Amino acid sequence: MIWVILLFANGTAVLLFNQTLTGSVYDLALPAPPLSAPLVLNNGTPVPAVLNGSVLEVPVLGTALITVEYVPKVEAAGGILSFNVSDGLYLIWAQGGVLLLPALKVLNYTRAGGALLLVAQGPGTVAYTLQGTAVATSATQTYTSQTPGQPSTYTQPAPPPGLQTSASQRPSASGSPSAAWPLWLAVAAAVAVVAAVAALLLRPGRRGPPGLNDTDRLVLSFVERSGGAYESDIARSLGLPRTTVFKSVRRLEQAGLVSVEKRDGRNFVTPR
Repeated sequence: MIWVILLFANGTAVLLFNQTLTGSVYDLALPAPPLSAPLVLNNGTPVPAVLNGSVLEVPVLGTALITVEYVPKVEAAGGILSFNVSDGLYLIWAQGGVLLLPALKVLNYTRAGGALLLVAQGPGTVAYTLQGTAVATSATQTYTSQTPGQPSTYTQPAPPPGLQTSASQRPSASGSPSAAWPLWLAVAAAVAVVAAVAALLLRPGRRGPPGLNDTDRLVLSFVERSGGAYESDIARSLGLPRTTVFKSVRRLEQAGLVSVEKRDGRNFVTPR
């Protein structure tokens, strides 16, 4: 299961889920508490959904493309905005300011124009500042990570002033994501994030023999970065069918890139 986190220069944070699901009602766990009721689309049509604690009960009725968008509850202290996210895989697009990930495990990162793209694994805290605040006057964008083997900080030039949004365009107190960022633009941005990160992770010849397909390389990248995971967790984190992950792991095992062992009756995959 993959969530996209969009962080805009005006301080707006939007969490976006966009995936084809099958069933009658799907229980979708929200990674962070919502500020207001999430917007849910079934094949592009708004549908009602029931929020039960941290779980959103989404009507699917067969197979449909489900899109969920919402603004998380954000805390502000010392010029820093922050919110916690649960266990899972996240694609983070940060437009400007300073980005701090004190607990999230950063799996990969790249740059795209004036934005920073990250693949990170929760649980943890997403903390950031508005572009142009005192914390970000160095005109750089920074993230910190506690992941072994990853740089402790990463900086890049902040977007030019033309990318900043005026105060009148900041989100309203109602917390409606569409008031600050139209849904179709959010979906387009999310698609761009996924495409850019996929290009980074699945770059031909990046890992493994040339016979591996894109899914194999994605699974291998996840296993290498996480240090090992159950097949079911790989499928859930990457949003892939379990049968697809099972076949991919078998190919990786035959290629000598991963090892599989039984733990409590489940397949645990570790990199070799």
